[in-house]
Amino acid sequence: MKTVGIRELKRHTGAILRLVREEGQKVRITYRGRMVALIVPVSPDGEADESAWETLDALAAEIGKRWSGAQTSVEALAEVRQ
Repeated sequence: MKTVGIRELKRHTGAILRLVREEGQKVRITYRGRMVALIVPVSPDGEADESAWETLDALAAEIGKRWSGAQTSVEALAEVRQ
């Protein structure tokens, strides 16, 4: 699975989307080294590949292992944005 940063995504959006559309590749999008999004191909009927959800579930489990529980996700996001 290809990984690109937000800056690269901005510069090469067309090429990255071509990889997804034509080659069926999944692309991780990162911000400062942390995964923030996943671009996945969809079938002709508009449904996403189910394995994308498995990837997100695995990511959620990994985040859950490291979450201190001292603050909510909303509070953590607000802190990162400051």
